[in-house]
Amino acid sequence: MKKGIIQIFLGNLIFLIFGILNNFILPKYLSVDSYALIKTYLLYISYASLLAGGYVEGMFLYYGGKTVEETYHLKFGNNFHTFFWFQGVISLLVFLIGVLLKKYIILLFAIGVFTTNIVSYFKNYSTAVGEFKIYSVSTSIEKILVFIFNAAFIFMFRADNYILYVAVIMVVSIIEIIYFFIKLEGKQKGLFSGNFKLNEITHCMNMGVILLIGNSISALFVGIDQWFVKFLMANTDFALYSFAVSMERIVVIFITPITTVLYNFFCKKNEDSQVAFVRETLVLWGFAILMAVFPLIWVVKTFIPNYADALSVTAILFCGQALNCIINGVYVNVLKAQKRQKQFLIQMIMMTILAIILNIIAYYIVGNIVGLAYATLITKIIWLIICQIECKEYRYSMNVNIALILLIICFIFCSIINNYILGGLLYLLIFLVITMVFMRNSFIKVIIEVKGYVTNLLFNKNKMR
Repeated sequence: MKKGIIQIFLGNLIFLIFGILNNFILPKYLSVDSYALIKTYLLYISYASLLAGGYVEGMFLYYGGKTVEETYHLKFGNNFHTFFWFQGVISLLVFLIGVLLKKYIILLFAIGVFTTNIVSYFKNYSTAVGEFKIYSVSTSIEKILVFIFNAAFIFMFRADNYILYVAVIMVVSIIEIIYFFIKLEGKQKGLFSGNFKLNEITHCMNMGVILLIGNSISALFVGIDQWFVKFLMANTDFALYSFAVSMERIVVIFITPITTVLYNFFCKKNEDSQVAFVRETLVLWGFAILMAVFPLIWVVKTFIPNYADALSVTAILFCGQALNCIINGVYVNVLKAQKRQKQFLIQMIMMTILAIILNIIAYYIVGNIVGLAYATLITKIIWLIICQIECKEYRYSMNVNIALILLIICFIFCSIINNYILGGLLYLLIFLVITMVFMRNSFIKVIIEVKGYVTNLLFNKNKMR
């Protein structure tokens, strides 16, 4: 598990570097309208999985915990070929609708559905079978190439057409697909040998449709605040909020390595003490990476001052992602690993309804993007409480829950201090005090684990020399 986390983390570290550069150059050099249209496309394409009908989710559940070789004997080639042609037909139908309606955004969406869902298929497969290195490299390829192409269009051609930047995303997705194909075929020769089988569609959809609905509602839940801003506020507000969401991805990059690997971890039997340590580590990790918001404040104020109004929203969304680290890392992975898709679906429906209600209240009472961000944070706090009530065997101790409350309050307070250096140092001090008081054993064990890994890494390098 440690190796998998490190492999994905290294890939996501590259993702982080180029992701930050990409997220900065687009709003800095593109017009607000073009940037808003790109973010609108990305918001729409985030629901592309709906057109896969649960196929990817079914495949993910079916192959979870198995090896590449085992999936070969389970006729993975038939599964892939069926999905490839199935998505090709769906995308073609959407494309024809776009032609009839003469809507560029639908044409782009049609192509994006195919490329996005094929990449999603490969990423889910790699996660299910534990091929985390392939997953991490694909993540690096994605951000590096997107940044290179975007930089070329901005600095060499001075292009301000959103269609070009959307096309970049599609081209890079095709390159990712080729990479996955080559690497996975190298792992098991003949892995992709197969034919279209109609029964694969019914099998995967029947297994994955509930999880699809849950994931789709989850996607709606994650983007519900953006929809409110998109349709109820000005284009400038949407651009600011979208920028804050882009910055929020920094935290996601640090969370993904753990939440991704833990699905495979929870698919297997583990000792209670090991599970307890993993759960508390997620709390430490989720709130430790919130330190990233303070240097980010300096970068935005220095280089993109016209988006400085988004910083208050960014800090709130960062805090919400720390809670996501716990929710997705433990509770969502447990529900998926235990095939409790219906419970996951019910949870997501409840949370989405709650998010809508809280966003409506925030819009009419506060009436700005900060209020909507707080509504999202409150929703996630309530979600974590519900998760602990429903999964009693994975409930946190009173000490950890007190630590969570204190960390949320202290981070929000430190993030609104005008001096970002003072705010960052104060949060770091408070974080260390809280974790040492309420989570001392886990904190010390994490330090020992990290120290042991670094020592082992250095020792092996010296030995090789």
